[in-house]
Amino acid sequence: MSESLNPAPDAGQKVPPAPALRTDDGGARPTSLLGTRLRWFLAEFLVVVVGVLVALGLSGLVEEQRELQREQVYLQQLSADLGSSDKELSTAVEFMQTRAGAAARVLHRFWRKDPVLDDAFFVDLAQPRGTRRFRPVLGTAEALGSSGEMGLIRSDALRADLLAYVERMKTRLAEIDRYDETYYRTGVELLSRGPLWRSPANSSLVQGTDDKLRPRPNQYDRIPFPNEPAEQLASREVYVGYSNLLTAHRNHSEQYREMLLETRALRKKVDAHIRTNGQGGRGG
Repeated sequence: MSESLNPAPDAGQKVPPAPALRTDDGGARPTSLLGTRLRWFLAEFLVVVVGVLVALGLSGLVEEQRELQREQVYLQQLSADLGSSDKELSTAVEFMQTRAGAAARVLHRFWRKDPVLDDAFFVDLAQPRGTRRFRPVLGTAEALGSSGEMGLIRSDALRADLLAYVERMKTRLAEIDRYDETYYRTGVELLSRGPLWRSPANSSLVQGTDDKLRPRPNQYDRIPFPNEPAEQLASREVYVGYSNLLTAHRNHSEQYREMLLETRALRKKVDAHIRTNGQGGRGG
């Protein structure tokens, strides 16, 4: 029997480590590919994660910029609406004050011993009997609420102010409707039952450009239902009628004045936010 070429080492004898395998270029070949693959995987994973985070950050910045631009557009529209409301309500205050003053001057003549019935007096008679309806422009503010885009207004305080403003405007318009029903319509009805006012003969105040479709001609010879001024100024229906018109126009004027002050106050806040956004700041 032949002896083994590689005899087993004796007990206690140290076995030298196996020599590392060499590559063709003389370098040592790794004993395992797992470590290398793991390192490459971790590196690629980190690159992907960082790329995703950067992309999300950039996307967030782009979206925030878009929301800033949309907010700025809404704020500018709100400012324009409030500016239009300012003009409308200023006209309303003047319109109602003029008619309230005319009604008061008519009533004052009831208390005079010898009232003067001149052209100015007949203008005072006519003005309180007409009225108009005025409304603030609420389109943008209402659209923000109904569309769910009120959140674009980043300032909590300004959002609250906008919502409160819309509700106050609606409440005041409802009050104006109530004054119309309670006082204005009642006053007009009372005056329709009172005596007819006698206007100055052929006065230019009662003439129009064309009288073909009007009940009274521009030039006339007589008044079909003559009434003496003393009889008219002694009529309780006329007095109570103009008292109701005075109350209606005066209350209308007060409501419109309050609406005007609230509109101007809100516009100052909106314009302040527009300037802040334009300087790159954030609403508080």
